[in-house]
Amino acid sequence: MHMGNNAMVGNPYSLIAIDVDGTLLTSEKKILPETLLALKRVSDKGVQLSFATGRAFVEMAEFFGLTPMIRYAILYSGAILYDCAMKKTLFKMEIPAALFGDIIQVANKYHGMIAFLTEGESIVSKYDISHMEDFHMEEYQPLYEKVTRQVDDMSIESRNHDSITKIEIYFRTIEDRQSGFQELKYLPLTFAFGGETRLEMNAEGVSKGTALETLAKTLNIPLDQTIAMGDDDNDRSMFTCAGLSVVTSNARADIKEMADMIVPSNDSNGVGEAIDRIFGRLEQRKETKK
Repeated sequence: MHMGNNAMVGNPYSLIAIDVDGTLLTSEKKILPETLLALKRVSDKGVQLSFATGRAFVEMAEFFGLTPMIRYAILYSGAILYDCAMKKTLFKMEIPAALFGDIIQVANKYHGMIAFLTEGESIVSKYDISHMEDFHMEEYQPLYEKVTRQVDDMSIESRNHDSITKIEIYFRTIEDRQSGFQELKYLPLTFAFGGETRLEMNAEGVSKGTALETLAKTLNIPLDQTIAMGDDDNDRSMFTCAGLSVVTSNARADIKEMADMIVPSNDSNGVGEAIDRIFGRLEQRKETKK
């Protein structure tokens, strides 16, 4: 495992954690070639890279192969920290079975779509997946049809699990999500809003920020040498603890307020632009001194 402080002489940043949907991926769920080139350039200089996503393993499989330069993955919004090179889980924290009943009850009350994200699978209802547009999820339909295991009854399915890594409810309206959250917020869970109407739930204390702190500590990198890139509610904890917060221009206004740097959108190579601004300018300054 690489251990170290400044990856490049004169450069104050050694670790970049990058959100996936809305940040690294375009609206069509692709990584732009120019983004991949920027990631490779900065990785070749010794900077450590990590995904930082709410996605499960099965939803990330296609990208692991495309991005050999990204060594680590913060998955399930921070519930799992994974070493992609060693194919090894470094850290895991899951929701206990005692909490499933309340979560399922609220999902059913508001006719929401519930998803169980375990370390090995993404599990959804057969019925819900056939009309994901009702939950403002149509852009994920092809992915869900490809990677999920579909069951008849999520309540019965829940009895097969002692713990679940992450649970999501996709509501039909923003108002329903707010009401559902009010009913669940007393539970010992970490909550985040995502997408248009998604409520994400992890074990208490789990966040992308705490996972970034754990990864930085594992790599012996001070937090002020880390960069967090993102666009959504579940990226807030990273922005709070990272040395530099980078937000893409497609983010909401309240997320942009947390940014040290705002870059072009996920459809316009925002991640690559950030890397060139941060690392390119430092290199230019070094050259000017010569």
